[in-house]
Amino acid sequence: MKTSPTRVLVLAFAGLALLTSACASKSSSGSGSGSGTRSISVTSPANGATVSSPVVLNLAAKGAEIGTPDTGKMHFHIYVDNSSQYTIAYTTEASVPVPPGKHTLRIVLAEPNHTETSTTTSITVNVKGGSSSPSPSPTSGGGGYGY
Repeated sequence: MKTSPTRVLVLAFAGLALLTSACASKSSSGSGSGSGTRSISVTSPANGATVSSPVVLNLAAKGAEIGTPDTGKMHFHIYVDNSSQYTIAYTTEASVPVPPGKHTLRIVLAEPNHTETSTTTSITVNVKGGSSSPSPSPTSGGGGYGY
């Protein structure tokens, strides 16, 4: 019995469709993530607080484990104002140098490979004057990749 080329193509596409749907149903939400929806928050300081530099942030993460990239866990990128440079936090407590004045700190949840997720939060702080604090600088390696 001869098999037509059209029938072979139809069977091949059907098999590919089944394989694709099977793979899609087993996809995960990424490395270092827990189950459920991810969220992050700043537990201290409070939004609008007056603080000194370096600003000590206490962070919370839901649906993600926080740690160093070599563990496969996620971490935080912390931006000051609209800077493209960030400070990396591998724990839920971070110390960020911020100059005196009113500033927005934006925290982004990042994958172990530093790909940023859409999970983000921000607060505004008023940093007390006094001794001049250095501007935030990225960790070594440029672009904030200091691991």
